Amino acid sequence: MTACGLTFDGRLPGVVVEATLPEREAPVRLDVAAFVGFAERGPLHTPVALDDPNGYRTVFGGDLVLAFDDGRPVLARLAAAVRAFFDNGGRRCWVVRVAGPNARAARWPVPGLRVVDLTGVAHEVIVEAAWAGAWSAGIQLATSVTRRALPHGHAYQRIDGDAPGQLVLPIGAAGSVADGDLLEVDLGAALPHLYVRTGARRTTDAGVHLDVLRELVGPGVEPGALGELPSVTPLVSVRLLRFDLRVDQAVDGEARLLERHADLGLGSWPAGFQPPGAEVPVPGRSLVLRTSADTTALLAAGGLVVPDATATSAPPIDRGDDDLASFDPVACFLDPHVASDTVASLVAHIDALTSLSPDPVALRGIHVLAAVDEVGLVACPDLGHRQWEPAAPPVEVIVPEPPPEPTDWSDFRCCPSQVSSPPEEAPPAVETSPPTPSSPPQELHLELVDPRAYDPAPAQRVQVALVTLCAALADRVALLSLPLHFDAPDALAWQVRLAGEPALGADASVVPLAHATLWHPWLLLSADASIPPDGPVAGMVAARELRRGVWVAPAAVPLRGPVALAGTPLADADVRRLFDAHLNVIRQGPNGFAPLSAHTLADAPWLQLSVRRTVSWLRKLVLRAGRRYVFEVADDRFVAMVARRFESLLAQLTAAGAFHAARVEVAGPSPDPAADAQVVVNLHVAPTSPVEFITISLLRTGDGLLELGAGS
Repeated sequence: MTACGLTFDGRLPGVVVEATLPEREAPVRLDVAAFVGFAERGPLHTPVALDDPNGYRTVFGGDLVLAFDDGRPVLARLAAAVRAFFDNGGRRCWVVRVAGPNARAARWPVPGLRVVDLTGVAHEVIVEAAWAGAWSAGIQLATSVTRRALPHGHAYQRIDGDAPGQLVLPIGAAGSVADGDLLEVDLGAALPHLYVRTGARRTTDAGVHLDVLRELVGPGVEPGALGELPSVTPLVSVRLLRFDLRVDQAVDGEARLLERHADLGLGSWPAGFQPPGAEVPVPGRSLVLRTSADTTALLAAGGLVVPDATATSAPPIDRGDDDLASFDPVACFLDPHVASDTVASLVAHIDALTSLSPDPVALRGIHVLAAVDEVGLVACPDLGHRQWEPAAPPVEVIVPEPPPEPTDWSDFRCCPSQVSSPPEEAPPAVETSPPTPSSPPQELHLELVDPRAYDPAPAQRVQVALVTLCAALADRVALLSLPLHFDAPDALAWQVRLAGEPALGADASVVPLAHATLWHPWLLLSADASIPPDGPVAGMVAARELRRGVWVAPAAVPLRGPVALAGTPLADADVRRLFDAHLNVIRQGPNGFAPLSAHTLADAPWLQLSVRRTVSWLRKLVLRAGRRYVFEVADDRFVAMVARRFESLLAQLTAAGAFHAARVEVAGPSPDPAADAQVVVNLHVAPTSPVEFITISLLRTGDGLLELGAGS
């Protein structure tokens, strides 16, 4: 006989085995861009990550009209810059919406609802626009309350006189009632209707017992009537109350549906809207509405939302406003706490205001990007607008029709039966009057100032602060552009002022202008659409890094999208002057529109953008690798291991073309036991630089023979 034993091929209870691949470190990248500007809607002064252009429209809406220029609308450039970034090969960016310092959100009362506090006083249910701005103009709210009858027990039982009671529902009926729902209880004609808010539940053989958190009598009944209710009252009906909310917006005289929220609970409806004070959009919630802090506080204090037929539709309590009746770049793009900081003081000041402060400050404008580590390129597409100011709209002149020709009586033959009267004189031309000063800000007609009245100082101050931020963080580069109307002398004067700014002076440790690049001119995407080069250039730089490496110069690469160059045409002599001043001029070539160079505003050795970004990339790579060595024992074996790893890293980068040469020096630790066990790693690198303007001459020396001539 053969003994048969039991075998077990399964797993023991309570033991879970999951096979996972080892985690790979994410690559160090500088291709992530950040754009700061004006948008139709969306959170203010909050970085939002986007991985495709559709995400921009979901969060920030469509195009925003800022002002008019001789009757032509002037659009915010942020949306177009983000689209151009992705069109030119960018894969990820951050967007920060800015507005005036006094921008506010619209507020509306919700028709058909009231919130009753613990003292019995009824208040309006208030909701706000999810984001500040005039984008919410014309929004209208409509509600529809539904009453769903529920099977119920025979009686409503109250406990201890004035304390709320208890309802018994069948198990099937109780399953459709959530905690906090509002029920309408009919106790018969002799007793008032009750609104009860449900709480905890327990199941017995008789059904599901729902505790009542709060009772409220119906409208028109004194609250003291609750005390007259008997402890056990027969039930006539129980209805579950819910409501639908419709959000429409009047556009050009037509109502457009924005959102519809169906089957909302009167106790749980705030969960469908953005919460008060939310800076980043909460996924799955409304992108149009948020609950107001006042209503939320009433609900948290025990307030009860009940239907009220007398609460009809009402106009907004506050109208939304972008606070852009005039354009002040400093107020829109800079945080006042750190606007005047230098490269040496900025990071410490930001840390003191945010992470180290017991009462942290929410930064504004470009300075919120200090908290986003992965950003490598920063641009402000809307900084190049000319200032605008309120102006009278164009005068509409009513031109009268010409009077009819007078009757020719020269050929009189017979008298007509009726004598025609002579034609009346035409009325004089009527001119429309300008709008009254009481018009709301969003209805003002805003007109760009004349180019001769343009003041470049505010925009240049923002650019100085942006370069200061990039240099202080040492891992990103500012993509700067000039106003559309600038010609070559204007561009050169701008560069001279920027390069001579004392706050951007170089010292022994940092060269701030190495973190600044200047691109010109603007680009035409169609006959009526022009944008600064920030967005297309950022996408091109990101795509070149992803394909070939950060050390490859992003120059002479055609941009996708432009059909022509905008602004004042540049002569060849002007192009050479701008090139010598380190401006990156975009020119039309055989393959399209491409920048002639990729220079920073610094001199050698930081002239080439590829050199600056390669060193920044190496710095981030070394910092990440160095974190693993902080708590290691500093012995000879550790020193040799660190040297080998960095030598291997630099050898790979040199073979890839990032450096001409590179070497590693490791010093320490000191043999003195009393000294610090410090290991110092010095990396010596010679970055490669692109060769510019090579001239090759081909000479014909005979039939079918070519000879390479002198080049430079």
